[in-house]
Amino acid sequence: MKAMKLELGCGNNAREMPDYENICIDVIKTPIVTLVSNLGFDSSWTYKYENSVDLVNCYDFLEHIPKQVYLPQYQWNEEKSEWDFFNNVSFKTIYPFVTLMNDIWKVLKHKGILYIETPNSEQAYLRDPTHCNRITEDVWHYFQKDDNLYFSTGLIKCNFELVKNEFRKYKWTDKDIMCTTLKAIKEDTKSEKVLI
Repeated sequence: MKAMKLELGCGNNAREMPDYENICIDVIKTPIVTLVSNLGFDSSWTYKYENSVDLVNCYDFLEHIPKQVYLPQYQWNEEKSEWDFFNNVSFKTIYPFVTLMNDIWKVLKHKGILYIETPNSEQAYLRDPTHCNRITEDVWHYFQKDDNLYFSTGLIKCNFELVKNEFRKYKWTDKDIMCTTLKAIKEDTKSEKVLI
């Protein structure tokens, strides 16, 4: 049986790996996309793959997932039998980037690998008008159970160990692209109980 690899945000450019069952997930259907999902906003795709994935790849993808979004919550006007778009509007805050990191952790096996490439230099990040999430070198500690501010609140549920963070040149500097490898930790090393 082959190991399972998910590539998120693959578009038309999936990186097939011969020793893996390759599954491509994106927001838009292309000839190579296996599953269409609004990643970061819809977690329904995770139930099919929960605790079964060996490797998740995200190439030039996470910088397109917003960190924070405010969604209007409209009220139904009973008297007029219509939505009230102008009065009594409240806003719900959602965190698509955090949601996606939680979702990725959910589908990975214990010690499964998340490999990420994101633009790092000013030129690499700012050249694309659809980039909305600047991923920094030290953001990963927020996704470790022992060193994040939001684990106890339940916002961040994942627990990743940073394996490696390195950089490579694209066009402008030696640090154009940040290449990050994270390992999903799902078992308590002391008691070997699953955290899920």
